[in-house]
Amino acid sequence: MRYARRMRWTLVLLATLLLGHVRDARADARIDQLVKGYEREQTSCKIHEGGLARMLDGATMLLERGPQDGLADDIKTLHDAHEVVASFCTALVATADFLRSDPSASYKSLEKQISERESHIRALRSSSKKVLEQTEPLIQRWIKKINTARIDNDKAAVTKPAAKPDPAQVPVVPVVVPQKDAAQAPKPQPTQEPKQDSRPAPTKPTIADTPAPKPEQKTPDATPQSAKFPSGRKVKLPQLGGKWEVRGDSTTDVADYVESDTHTSVVAEAFTGVSCTAQLARLQAKAYGRQATKEQASKGQAWRVRLASSDTPTTIACASTRTGSALVTFDVPDSLHPDLSELAWSMLAGLAK
Repeated sequence: MRYARRMRWTLVLLATLLLGHVRDARADARIDQLVKGYEREQTSCKIHEGGLARMLDGATMLLERGPQDGLADDIKTLHDAHEVVASFCTALVATADFLRSDPSASYKSLEKQISERESHIRALRSSSKKVLEQTEPLIQRWIKKINTARIDNDKAAVTKPAAKPDPAQVPVVPVVVPQKDAAQAPKPQPTQEPKQDSRPAPTKPTIADTPAPKPEQKTPDATPQSAKFPSGRKVKLPQLGGKWEVRGDSTTDVADYVESDTHTSVVAEAFTGVSCTAQLARLQAKAYGRQATKEQASKGQAWRVRLASSDTPTTIACASTRTGSALVTFDVPDSLHPDLSELAWSMLAGLAK
């Protein structure tokens, strides 16, 4: 009898444990289902966000070609709509990452946080849908003109045959006779000077008359170092005592400076079909970009901002090019990082040519 009672309690305990595992499995499955749903929505959101960004780039390019009635207001509407959709996409990504952060967490333990995040996403989803509907007529109004302008830009970007140089502007290069042919070259006739009947006898300098040699003074080499990026663009690197390394590709130039434990980089990159106005709109659509501080732009720059950071603040500047825009990014100088602003402006100007 006692054995039967013990077996009965054992079975009850096993059943309770099994029910707990089933409940946890269901909770985990529910979280997995939420994550998959957010990921599917992310794909759709990114498509809409990318479409608005491209439309904003095109409308800005159209405005740069010349003002048109209502275009400036529509660009502002596109910018605001892009910010709303981008915020929705960011919230989806953040919530999916939060649910994946602890695989052992149950749905019940996260129910409050899930409810708060879902409420926030629901509001953004509604706002995103609303602005997409509002921008649809606007897109239909300008899309044809934007496509035509892009085709014109592509045609203008085709390489044209180089124009013949103006003879009046061609510099005259003196011809230098090589050393091996110097014997065949006519020797210049020395100028005849009147002979002097008497020459003073040379005097031997004494030790007192010979000036003492001055000690040689060594000055630090401040001459910039010439370097060439893989793109073929050249740059003058300031001599700072550390080591330089240049790298990149056809559209990106990177100059890395290393000294002891300090590593500073200047990155300049060209973008085709994206204006500086659109670049600023994209930056301000990001959470960190909304905290950027505007600075006085230098000559040839469309804008310049400083991004705050817990480590090292960063400066970003944009310049317009024939086919779009160019950005340069570098660390703000402090007690460790040298001032590379002049190098940054030089690299940006090289891409903007």
